[in-house]
Amino acid sequence: MTLDRRHELLDLCRRNQILIIEDSAYTELYFGESVLPSLYSLAQGQGVLKVGSFSKIIATGLRVGWVQARNDFIQAISRVKFDMGASPLLLYALAKYLESEKLESHIDKMRAMYAKKCDVLCNSLETHCSEYVKFRRPQGGFFLWVECVGPTASEVVREAASEGLLFPAGAIFFLSGSDDDDSHVRLAFSGASVEELAEVGPRLKSVFQRALGEVATDSDGG
Repeated sequence: MTLDRRHELLDLCRRNQILIIEDSAYTELYFGESVLPSLYSLAQGQGVLKVGSFSKIIATGLRVGWVQARNDFIQAISRVKFDMGASPLLLYALAKYLESEKLESHIDKMRAMYAKKCDVLCNSLETHCSEYVKFRRPQGGFFLWVECVGPTASEVVREAASEGLLFPAGAIFFLSGSDDDDSHVRLAFSGASVEELAEVGPRLKSVFQRALGEVATDSDGG
């Protein structure tokens, strides 16, 4: 979201007394030199709750998040919080780690690692699948949003499973499900190795070729 759009959103919500909950789970994992200011910082904490996750920036599986908000909001949240059984030992260790001031350097390493993985995946797709996919290189995060050219996303997902490539169709990320979209898939580059990501392009190319062959066969049979 551009800076102008952020200001417009804040103004709209302020005029209509709408509380914004800003999801910042991936905000720190940007690949460029800088990142736009958060809604929370632009609003100086007025009318915005900013939430994030240590699972994305420290270690997957922590299942511990955080909230940044005005003190009155924090007090209200504290009265109704439910921690889902988080380990006190884990929380204590996390607190000590944050106090060590090592988090920023760790996040820098995470940014560099994920940026490299993203580039490897995108390069592999551009080299081997340019006629089958369309996408824009993400500026951060864990995922690549890919448009399928030819077969539907459902067909690609089904055929990819037989190739050992597991990823979801984009429809599950829409409010109304598959009725809204069956042309996109979401590829994750966070957990795979660089070597595995380099092989996605040629493997996915064969997936598209088989899927298109199935479509042609069905059409001929009709």
